[in-house]
Amino acid sequence: MFGSGLTGRRIAAGCLLVVLVGCSSDCTNGSCYPYGTYVHPNTEIGAASAEICFDTDCETVKAVEGDGDVYNGFNSSFWQAGRTVQLRLTVFDASNNVIDTLTEKRTMDPSGCACGVLFYDWKDGRLHRQN
Repeated sequence: MFGSGLTGRRIAAGCLLVVLVGCSSDCTNGSCYPYGTYVHPNTEIGAASAEICFDTDCETVKAVEGDGDVYNGFNSSFWQAGRTVQLRLTVFDASNNVIDTLTEKRTMDPSGCACGVLFYDWKDGRLHRQN
């Protein structure tokens, strides 16, 4: 456990991407991951930790298991279907220097392919919204 409201879960990023990108209009219960925000670590650019904020509630987390896994923040205790939040992601290197940050309004949607998951990866060295 990384901190209050967080549960460490080992989830292969490749499998997560297949589910989010390749799903039909409705996800089956078995294909949905636990509610939360997932950020691919991208160790190639030296990412060491991430701060994930819903409005003013923030958690700083490290990668769950390394290269193939994700930063996972704000599990079910912070999720409320239909809640709109100001989501801020900040990724740091090992010296606590900011690598990148992304801020946007998101609505927690547990239906369809969203499955209550907000997933972010990298595009050209910048954080990128996957779903």
